[in-house]
Amino acid sequence: MNPYELKREFGDKLSFMGGVDTQNLLPYGTTDEVYRETLKLVEYMTNDGGGYILAASHVIPPETPVDNIFAMYQAAGVSREEIFDMAADVRKIVKL
Repeated sequence: MNPYELKREFGDKLSFMGGVDTQNLLPYGTTDEVYRETLKLVEYMTNDGGGYILAASHVIPPETPVDNIFAMYQAAGVSREEIFDMAADVRKIVKL
């Protein structure tokens, strides 16, 4: 399903989650492509203040380069360092 069409049709009634392509973009795109496409998606999905949760369309495939995952979150303003800090905080709570 096209997230842009769904937003146009239902954006005033629904909040959305996901939409970052896991078939082509995340596993096979460059980090620049992932960043640009994710930034475009986030800007479009939030341009009217509507609800949007950034996430991959489905489970991120195992062949996805780690740098592409970081690029996806960087487009939303979350740095690699912040992700590592959050993971460290979770480890403290869970005591892995």
